[in-house]
Amino acid sequence: NLPADLEFDRVTSVAINNEENILVLHRGVDPLLEFDAAGNFLRAFGPRDTWTFSHGLQIDNEDNIWVTDAGTHSVMKLDSDGNILMTIGTPGQNGLWNESTGSHLFDQPNDIAFDSAGNFYIAQGHGQGEPRILKFNSKGDFISQWGSRGAEPGQFAVAHSIDIDENDQVYVADRENFRVQIFDTEGNFQDEWTFSAMAC
Repeated sequence: NLPADLEFDRVTSVAINNEENILVLHRGVDPLLEFDAAGNFLRAFGPRDTWTFSHGLQIDNEDNIWVTDAGTHSVMKLDSDGNILMTIGTPGQNGLWNESTGSHLFDQPNDIAFDSAGNFYIAQGHGQGEPRILKFNSKGDFISQWGSRGAEPGQFAVAHSIDIDENDQVYVADRENFRVQIFDTEGNFQDEWTFSAMAC
């Protein structure tokens, strides 16, 4: 149920907030749309003209909204009203994250997930971007990273999506390798599920 002057524009992700409302990330003017559980439209909000290829959406335990944008190579933390609280990466610049050189760059970040300790993990490398997983603490301080391009365990064609279960197992959709890879929170390969089509 959308207002007459509003329509979906390339929906990329959906998440549920603490009020059990549905948040939809799309590539329209107001990038976040909120609905109640019955699908009734509540509001359109979020920073305008900020993202160019928004991709991933997650909501943390404090109802903060996290958006990954493969176009600007950045990840943003917003409050529940869509105000920007934190930006990670250097918007408009892509490259590799390297603490020793002070290079704080993503290369097409796709998705984000949280472990039980509050650390978060960014899956990056949408198209030509370098596919890998980057781990940060709850304050946004870099901890570690793993992965490279390839088809061996721990390598990715595209690290397209990420999720973490209640046992802190990390699941990464390795799209063109037709599989989901499973890791522990230190990046050690555990297992994989293979499919006959892309795992998006």
